[in-house]
Amino acid sequence: MNAIAPGVIRTPMTADLLVTQEATDQLLQVAPMPLNGIAPPSAPAQLLAWLGSEANTHLCGQLIFIDGGGEVLQRGDATW
Repeated sequence: MNAIAPGVIRTPMTADLLVTQEATDQLLQVAPMPLNGIAPPSAPAQLLAWLGSEANTHLCGQLIFIDGGGEVLQRGDATW
């Protein structure tokens, strides 16, 4: 009953958007990821594995942003 909201993940789907540094910089202006930049596929995979594991004993019904801080940056201080 949980969901993740990933930012830009380095996959074949995003390869054309990340072909040059200039293209990458333009994408990050639209979808900023200030914490460690564009994520590898292992980042959301590890989160999903944990969410479905026995180690997750209490987290339920949540939307988890795994976007390198982009959501926080876009919402601004007034939200928090």
